[in-house]
Amino acid sequence: MTKERQYILKNMREGDKEYTKSQLRIFNFLKKFYDSVEMECVMNGLEEVDGIKPTIPPPKVDIVIHWSFKYGRIAIRVMGEIHENPRQKIKDEDQRVVLEGNGWKVEDLWYDDFPKTFFGTDEESEKELQSWVDGELIRKRM
Repeated sequence: MTKERQYILKNMREGDKEYTKSQLRIFNFLKKFYDSVEMECVMNGLEEVDGIKPTIPPPKVDIVIHWSFKYGRIAIRVMGEIHENPRQKIKDEDQRVVLEGNGWKVEDLWYDDFPKTFFGTDEESEKELQSWVDGELIRKRM
């Protein structure tokens, strides 16, 4: 079994094999602030951007905030270790271009930028996510 596959299986909740623990933590945290939060949102109706066509079937985004006063529509991608794979990085970047070109603000929450959310306790995760919301402390990757 690959390292990425072991990571995914280890971080899935018992009885709920669709969502990772980190996805659920982020989703539950954001529900306190936004009414229009959805998990595993299928992004229908995306148009081609800069020659990049949306995938078929349409992509799913981990967490979507359908409307925020400051940013409008926000797509939050929960980026575990598997997203470090070179092939996956290309797919992720194409998805970002299409989403942003269709009016979405895209935020990637990386496992190594949010270690307490991915690997810590619920209480530690809550504090880390609150710091993110308070200061928008997302380190941008190149």
